[in-house]
Amino acid sequence: MKSYIDSGAPAPPPHEKSTPAASTYENTTIVKLQKMELDDWPQYLQELIPKGIPDQQSKELTDDGYPQVSSLIAVFLISKIGAAVGEPKIVDLSAVENHDDLRSLTGIARLLKNALDSLTPARVVT
Repeated sequence: MKSYIDSGAPAPPPHEKSTPAASTYENTTIVKLQKMELDDWPQYLQELIPKGIPDQQSKELTDDGYPQVSSLIAVFLISKIGAAVGEPKIVDLSAVENHDDLRSLTGIARLLKNALDSLTPARVVT
C-alpha cells in the first residue's frame, strides 16, 4: 500500500508538453525540402531506401531511369518525409489518380513536392 506521508522532498517540476525545438526542426526541414528542385528528388528518395531490404527494388527501370519501386517502399518514403515535416499523412494515397506515380521515384517525388509546396511552416527558420 502506498503511503501519503509527506517526505519533505520538493515536487518534481511540471512536464512541458510543447517542444519548440521539434517544431523548429520541422519548419527548417519543410523549407529545405520546398527549396529542392524536382530533378533532385528521385536521387534523394533513392538514398532513403533501406539497403538491407531484398527484392524491394525491381531491376526494371521506369521512364525516369530509376528502378521501379514496390508499393511498400512508396509508402515508406512518403511516410518518412511526412514524419520529417510533422505531417504523418502528407499524401492522401487514396486520392492519387495515377497509381503509376507510386511505382516510380519521380512520381513519388512529384506527389511529395506538390504536398510540401502546399504546406506553410508556422515559423520559418532559415
